[in-house]
Amino acid sequence: NESTDEPPLNGGKKQKSRCGRLWLAPILYTHFWISAACLLPVPFYPPLASSRGLEPWKFGFVFSATKLGMLMGSVLSERVSHASSPRVGYLTGQLGVIVSCLLTTVLYWIRDADVLLGCSIVVSLAWSTTMTLYFSSIYAVLASTYEDRAGLLIASMEFLFGVASLVGLWLGGALIDAWAFPLPFFVMSAFTALSLPFMFAIKPKWKPQSSPDGNHFTDAVLEEERAEDIPIKYWRLILSPVFVIDMLTGALPIAMMAFNEDTLEPYLRQFHLSSTELGTVFTVQSLGYSFGAIVSGFFSLYKLDSCIMLLGTALCAIAFLVVGPASFIEIGPDLNLVYLAMILMGFGNAPQFICGYIHGQRTAIRIGYPDDIRTTSVVSSAFFATLCLGSVGTAPLAGYAVSVYGYRRSTVAVFGALLCWVIVLCTLCAADWKAGTRIKNGRKYQTI
Repeated sequence: NESTDEPPLNGGKKQKSRCGRLWLAPILYTHFWISAACLLPVPFYPPLASSRGLEPWKFGFVFSATKLGMLMGSVLSERVSHASSPRVGYLTGQLGVIVSCLLTTVLYWIRDADVLLGCSIVVSLAWSTTMTLYFSSIYAVLASTYEDRAGLLIASMEFLFGVASLVGLWLGGALIDAWAFPLPFFVMSAFTALSLPFMFAIKPKWKPQSSPDGNHFTDAVLEEERAEDIPIKYWRLILSPVFVIDMLTGALPIAMMAFNEDTLEPYLRQFHLSSTELGTVFTVQSLGYSFGAIVSGFFSLYKLDSCIMLLGTALCAIAFLVVGPASFIEIGPDLNLVYLAMILMGFGNAPQFICGYIHGQRTAIRIGYPDDIRTTSVVSSAFFATLCLGSVGTAPLAGYAVSVYGYRRSTVAVFGALLCWVIVLCTLCAADWKAGTRIKNGRKYQTI
């Protein structure tokens, strides 16, 4: 019975509570293990590629393929949601992640550098496409089902992502030290596969696609389309400057991750770290992300998204100032500064991602798009597509810049870019404040 893919809105409190108990548990479990696997290639693929003779700027294309796969997954998510349902999207995504994990293990037995590069790009495309299909679909379901507390729930999921990444990186390093590169990917695929039958069994309830009757249209074109019964053109969201700022802010964490993917690990080799110690460096970033997610959820609950986005971006700018540290700072490379920078970066990335996503959802509804699963799916798709577009060339560009100018000078450029974005977000915060977009009477809120 697939009737729950288009559920009624008046299910009642008891039914809603039962729904939450039944379908959130396997989703949380699945989210944990997919998140644990998500960052494994970042610290552990570069040593494998280097051992086969691949230069950093070359295997940077593997991480760029990851971003291209994210674009494919985000577009596929919206299409699947519109043609079928988000449920089909996240189930297909989970199955794809399991298969991609198993394919990643094969890379260990490839000795030729060029063959490894080609196969890695293909596996990276499959990995990121299916993972994005899962994340985009499941976030659209959560945002539609728990509209009033969507920010808090997404923050909780991102807190879980941070904890899972911490566990995944630590466990991955330990498993590689115990045997070799393939072992953590075998383990992650096995744990992710355990919940697949339960994910098939559950059927979440979300707001079905509906006409925007009763919406207050602030966009004249949308109002005209509604009056003439013309299908709403969702692409017009990109004409909203606020929506674009939301999407670009949400893309900053993945762009920073892309910068570090093939540059930070080679820079850390001067400290002679083991695989476990290397995983710990990235683990502290996940720890910071987890705490940042908690703070972001609190700010989102009180509709202060733009304020915490500004704070997060400022912390990330400071992180890139000290991670090298910057070339104009007369301090040599220090592992303690790297740890500090990763914590700040993790803490700052959380509000950028979470509040950028939630503020984008609220902006779309404020403009006049219908408050239903179609709109949340479109915004989710646009959000993950922006993640890709903002970082698809960052990895090879970062690798080239570091090889020419060095890691410390390259981080200064990132610091400057983030400082410019802080100014943009200051403008957004000022507009929010003037428009009265802060807490009112403890509950009421109006987006800009």
